[in-house]
Amino acid sequence: MKSPRIFSLLLTVATICVPVEAQNYGAARRLAERAAGREVAPRSPAAPARVAAPAVPAKPVDKSKLAAEKEEAKQQLVAYQKERAEQGSARSQYDVGLRYLTGDGVEPDGKVGREWLKKSAAQGNDDAVAKLKELDEAEKAEKAAKAKVPSGGK
Repeated sequence: MKSPRIFSLLLTVATICVPVEAQNYGAARRLAERAAGREVAPRSPAAPARVAAPAVPAKPVDKSKLAAEKEEAKQQLVAYQKERAEQGSARSQYDVGLRYLTGDGVEPDGKVGREWLKKSAAQGNDDAVAKLKELDEAEKAEKAAKAKVPSGGK
């Protein structure tokens, strides 16, 4: 039988050599015991597989009811955001501004959307500042495209 000092050295080497994903003291110890010529205790059997619970049939979904609930939730969210925006919340002002620009939950109105974005930007909302800059650049590009009149085909 080899000395404990050699076993300790083998255990250290085995710890270094065991692949990272399998690295744990138990794996390294078994490897060191094999290298030292010691009897290796068998691994404990794997835990039994879990048995899946019986499937419960899903209730039928009424798509029109689901759509109505979704729309109601959106309207409540829009109402809440408008209320918060009127109270001075910069984030809600930004969100309401985007909603007016895109027509998400409200009638689309670019002028109203810009006003909300300006209020939000005035409070330091970086997203609102960036969106206003993006809108201004898009507007300038649109005006420049309209200003370019194709020359006659002479």
